[in-house]
Amino acid sequence: MYQLDLDTRDERLRKADDAKFTAYIDELTAEGEASRVRYQQCLEERSKNITDLIRQEDIRIHDLAIYHGTSPKHVKYRQRQASDLTRWSNSYHNCMMNAERPTSSNKKKKKKKKLLQSEIDSFLINYPGVSSPLSLMCDTTRSRFDYKDNILPTNPYTSDDTKEIEYRPSIRKDRTFDNNSSSHGIHKRSRLDTFLALDSEQAGPSK
Repeated sequence: MYQLDLDTRDERLRKADDAKFTAYIDELTAEGEASRVRYQQCLEERSKNITDLIRQEDIRIHDLAIYHGTSPKHVKYRQRQASDLTRWSNSYHNCMMNAERPTSSNKKKKKKKKLLQSEIDSFLINYPGVSSPLSLMCDTTRSRFDYKDNILPTNPYTSDDTKEIEYRPSIRKDRTFDNNSSSHGIHKRSRLDTFLALDSEQAGPSK
């Protein structure tokens, strides 16, 4: 009788432990399912926010493209181009407002600057990884970025062989003013030979 009571008690304890373990497993499963649902909701909310941001950015770029009169593909290039032209216009305005007349001291400074420029060019050829200082860079209306937003080299490396091939000592200089950052002379008008000009319809005084 006593042995039967022990067996019955052990059976009840085993069943109670099994019930506790089953309840614990069910609780863990419920928590895991709730976490999975919350994670899925966070992913959906994040995806929705990203979609909204992309849509807002597309609308902003489309409005900018309409404002600048271009396509959304080229709007960034147009913005950079406008910024570069504004910077160049301000630089040109400052050069014209602070124009200096050529004097003997200016000629000496120009000669020293030319010598310094040749030394800088020689240094940059020997060390192509070094960029020249901004004070020696020539202002230009060319944009430093292409339409694909790639940075264009401002001072591309030129080998000595290429310089020797492209060297033209007799070329006419089209720079007329040293204080004008982008001044070009007026190209001469081509003139016909004398015996051809008599029968031509070239503009000029009638004989």
